Amino acid sequence: MTTFCKAAFCLAFTFLCAGAIQSQVFPPPFPRDGATKLFENDRVIVWDVAWLKKAYPVHRHVYDYAGVYYTNGDRVVVSDQGRRSPTTSVA
Repeated sequence: MTTFCKAAFCLAFTFLCAGAIQSQVFPPPFPRDGATKLFENDRVIVWDVAWLKKAYPVHRHVYDYAGVYYTNGDRVVVSDQGRRSPTTSVA
């Protein structure tokens, strides 16, 4: 196998792997334990969310979202690469 062929194979393999990683299907953030749907129409869904002391599966927020916290609290957000980010929410 020539050097060019090896390089082309490696490049093609890299793109295939990157495509497979990006095309992973993650579950939606809601519904889940501790979340209750309060309202839904064609533009918005409102959830009452409690952060239970448990691990939740990795998920993606496909759409924009906003949060209103009515009590202070701490949690740890873990990225899909395993990076842990302690977070504090202030009411």
